[in-house]
Amino acid sequence: MDLSLALRPILLPTYQLTLGVVGLIVSFGVSASLAKSYQLPERLSGLTGCMAFLMLAGFYIDGQEDARYLGGAGLFTALIASLYSIEVVRFFIRMGWYIKMPEDVPILTIQSFKLIVPIFA
Repeated sequence: MDLSLALRPILLPTYQLTLGVVGLIVSFGVSASLAKSYQLPERLSGLTGCMAFLMLAGFYIDGQEDARYLGGAGLFTALIASLYSIEVVRFFIRMGWYIKMPEDVPILTIQSFKLIVPIFA
């Protein structure tokens, strides 16, 4: 029996959970870093970038699931989605187009509501 065929069930899931999702990891990292430089909420902006990437990645080809764009094949898409999503968030916040909350609301809730309108856009 060929060694590669014997090791495939062991190594393939490991690859799919590490390098197979590098596009998703890059989209979070780029979004969070750009948000940090703009003094926006980092983690929530990172998740926004991930969401934008997942919407652009396209998981279905001819009615079948295709997750290859979560890996290295989707790096360019991850970068574009991350940059675009954070620039939209920044534009909306700069223009004041977000939900304003009272001062006594916890900061995480304020940040979440601040990002709702840009995320829908």
